[in-house]
Amino acid sequence: MSGRLVSGYVLALAFCLAAMLMCGVAWVGLEDGFGWRWALGGVVVSLLLRINFPVLLGLYLFAHNIWGWPIFESAAFALPGLLLLLPSIAIDVFGALVGTAVRR
Repeated sequence: MSGRLVSGYVLALAFCLAAMLMCGVAWVGLEDGFGWRWALGGVVVSLLLRINFPVLLGLYLFAHNIWGWPIFESAAFALPGLLLLLPSIAIDVFGALVGTAVRR
């Protein structure tokens, strides 16, 4: 395997781990704000339909309600989730690292 291919796989694994961590944190934030049924629905909708708003809202609620951060810091905490969980960005990054043609 070439170094570029290995680095692509390592980065893909890091993105997957970060996304799983963000989903867990979003679950706690949504559960605290709306209850476990809405938290389950938000995370499932985010994973199955690729609608990222529930996870971003959960990240914001986690930082704001549980950690007690102000509004702007809580929003800054949720913004990386927008970059890591957008499938189109991940496809572009992984395609550039691995060097394979990306089907759309």
